[in-house]
Amino acid sequence: IKRIKLTQLEQETALAAERNRLARDLHDSVNQLLFSLSLTARGGAEMTDNPEIKETFSYMQDLAQEALSEMRALIWQLKPRGLENGIICAMQTYSQMLGLKLNSKVNGVICLPGKVEETLWRIGQEALANCKKHSGESTADVVLTVDERTVTMVISDCGRGFHYRENDLPSLGLKSMKKRTEALNGLFKLITEPNKGTNIEIIIPLEKGGN
Repeated sequence: IKRIKLTQLEQETALAAERNRLARDLHDSVNQLLFSLSLTARGGAEMTDNPEIKETFSYMQDLAQEALSEMRALIWQLKPRGLENGIICAMQTYSQMLGLKLNSKVNGVICLPGKVEETLWRIGQEALANCKKHSGESTADVVLTVDERTVTMVISDCGRGFHYRENDLPSLGLKSMKKRTEALNGLFKLITEPNKGTNIEIIIPLEKGGN
């Protein structure tokens, strides 16, 4: 059992190191290229008086800025800043980067095992990104409740919602959330209807799945 746990720890450490390497490589290469492209497009727009060429350069700059934002979000996901200060702090920072206002509430004392905290963080990232892309709202809510046996995280918005049949998740992101939750013996709940918002609830046991 000790050998299995040691192997798992080594795998998790190697995975974290690989994520850090990817984040560093993306920042040093693609991120810098996109930034240079944005500056070049802006310079081109300022150098011409031709309306059509100016519009083309402006469009290129907008695309470069959008790609830059997506790249920064990806880098942030690979190597999140602020998680060392707790999951709520990390989610607040990530929400600000997305342009979302996050209302947060904590019940109980947050002292979570590393694997549980990372899982909740990854699920929270996906949920907040979905809110930004699909809800049509600029505000989301998260409630984190911790007791002796379980940790519960609820992320909700008052946005568009969508049609949903139980056990038929419509996207890879939602399926990933469910898979991550169940990997820790947890329970994934999704409540949503068109024009009635979306509510995602994650319940993870701290005795078996969290250790």
